[in-house]
Amino acid sequence: MTGKQVYLSRLQCALTRGKGECHLKRNSDTAARAPRGRLGNVLLNLLITLIAGAVYFYVAIPAINLQSGEFYSFVFMLCMI
Repeated sequence: MTGKQVYLSRLQCALTRGKGECHLKRNSDTAARAPRGRLGNVLLNLLITLIAGAVYFYVAIPAINLQSGEFYSFVFMLCMI
C-alpha cells in the first residue's frame, strides 16, 4: 500500500469506527520487505551491474588493455547497465 492508500484506509476507519467496519490489514508483501533508502538503491544497482559485468566478462573474456576495442565495448556495456 502506498502512503496515500494507508492514509485513506485510516481515514475511512476513523469515519466508520462506530459501525464496526474498521478492518486494517497489513499487506504481507510490504511487511516482509525491508524499506530501502537511497544508499540501499545504490548498492542494489551496483550489485546488479557487478553481476552482469562478471557474466559478460566470463562469456566474452575481453582483453583488459586500453588499446583493445573489446575493452571499451565492455566498459560501455557496464555503463549502459
